[in-house]
Amino acid sequence: MYCFRCGSKVRENEKYCPHCGADVLEELKRYSYPEFERKEEIPTPTHNDQYEYSIKYSFQDTEDLVKAYVGKNYDKIKNTKFSIPTLLLGPLYFFYRKMYPYGLLWIFTIIVFGTLLSPLSIILPIIFATLFAQLYLNDVKRKVNNIKLQNKTTDKETLYNTCKKKGGVNITLPILIVILGIVILSFIIELPDLTKEKPLDKKQEYSIGSLSYTIPKGYTKSEYETEDYKSYSYMDDDKYCHISLDAYNYTTLYNNAEEYLKDSIYRSETDTVSEVETLLLNGTEWKTMSVTSEYEVENYYTYKDGNTYYKIKTSDDIDKPCQEDYQKILNSITEKE
Repeated sequence: MYCFRCGSKVRENEKYCPHCGADVLEELKRYSYPEFERKEEIPTPTHNDQYEYSIKYSFQDTEDLVKAYVGKNYDKIKNTKFSIPTLLLGPLYFFYRKMYPYGLLWIFTIIVFGTLLSPLSIILPIIFATLFAQLYLNDVKRKVNNIKLQNKTTDKETLYNTCKKKGGVNITLPILIVILGIVILSFIIELPDLTKEKPLDKKQEYSIGSLSYTIPKGYTKSEYETEDYKSYSYMDDDKYCHISLDAYNYTTLYNNAEEYLKDSIYRSETDTVSEVETLLLNGTEWKTMSVTSEYEVENYYTYKDGNTYYKIKTSDDIDKPCQEDYQKILNSITEKE
């Protein structure tokens, strides 16, 4: 037969269980079955009957296993009237405590019946924080009883260690959920790009090839610039300004800056294109043309230094020109010594 206390197999006529030390006869007398009450002899129940009855009524053993499953905070959780971690962390704390169905139920309820700003999102944490200890310990007892049923022939020490191993907390899953949430939010909400340049808080000197120039305060340097291409922009509620500088080396393609200028401008059939003019900047001659569309004006400036051709392009709205800023930049262009 089997021990009524722990369910371990006991040899016939053996007085004490070799695994838990229980008095076999006393256990049989203590746990009498209602269906056997009218019989004079003590029945010999099946192993499964004994074990099911033991799980239901042997509170002392279950309590020890529940403590092993919960861990060091068992007494604190048992006496908790209101769970602050549940209130602050929400379903993440349920996942942390391996209460997976409750955590999923919480998330599902918010998704289906409310939003993060709805009254439900405020009420649910309070309800779950109040009921946490009861829900958690009942969930643990259920899991412990299942462990006992799956390990009927296991001795008490092994059963204790099994509960301890399967219990405890799960820190990995909440962390993964937080990371996944951040990734999802990054697609839903445009997060600020910390890698982008900030507007200049004062005028700044830059260079391209053999030229130096100054960009006014408030302009933002493009993150896509290269050694041969520089770009700057300014934007506020009133206007949008953009200026770019190119420096390319051509040995035989163009004969002079004017040829390069005419070849490098962009225009459509409806645009108005000016004649080529000469502009003197700090003693250096630049060739310039403008292209005017319905809403925008683009100005092009070119200069040849050896085999290097420089091109400056400015663009602004017709009704909100940026020429004052552009003129400051053009006037600041000098050749490096």
